[in-house]
Amino acid sequence: MISALSKRMNKYTDDDEEALRDSLPEYHENSSYLVMLPRDKDGKPTYMDLSFMNPYGYYHSSVIAGARELGAGGGPAGAAGATLWSLAAPLHTVQPGIGTVIDLSRNSDSLRGGAQIWNPEDTWENNSAKMAYRAIRGVAPGTAQQLYNTYLASQGYVDQGAADRRKCAGR
Repeated sequence: MISALSKRMNKYTDDDEEALRDSLPEYHENSSYLVMLPRDKDGKPTYMDLSFMNPYGYYHSSVIAGARELGAGGGPAGAAGATLWSLAAPLHTVQPGIGTVIDLSRNSDSLRGGAQIWNPEDTWENNSAKMAYRAIRGVAPGTAQQLYNTYLASQGYVDQGAADRRKCAGR
C-alpha cells in the first residue's frame, strides 16, 4: 500500500518501478516497502527501503518475488519457484555485511552501480574515511542512513562526488 501510494504520488509507472527493482542489489529487489521518492535533478528514480519496519517482510518479499516472476511470464510453476528461492535467500545470497567486505576488497561499490570506493592515488586518511563510510552504509538500516544524510545536509555538507560517481556508474 505504501509502495503503491508513493509510486502514484511521484508519477512512476509500473515499468519505472520494475526497472528500479532490477537495478537494485539482490537483497533489495523484492523489498516489501519500497517507497518511491521524487526523481533527482537528472530525472533518475530515487527510493527509500522501509522493509525492515515490516515484521512480516521476509514472507512478503517472497510473495513479491513470486508475483514478479508471474508478471514476467514465468507461469505458476515459475512463480512458486521464485517464491521458494526467495524464502531460501539467507542460504544463498550475499547479505549486506559480507557484501560490504566484498565491495571493499574489490574497491567496487555495489550500492552505487560498481563505482570506485577509494582512489589508490588519494591519501591514506581520505581513503580510510571513504572505506569507513561505505562500511557504515552497508550495515546501517535505511532510516539511520537517511537521518545521517539529513544531519550532514543540516551542517552544510554537499557530496560533490555523488554526481560524478553516478556518471561513472552509467546512471
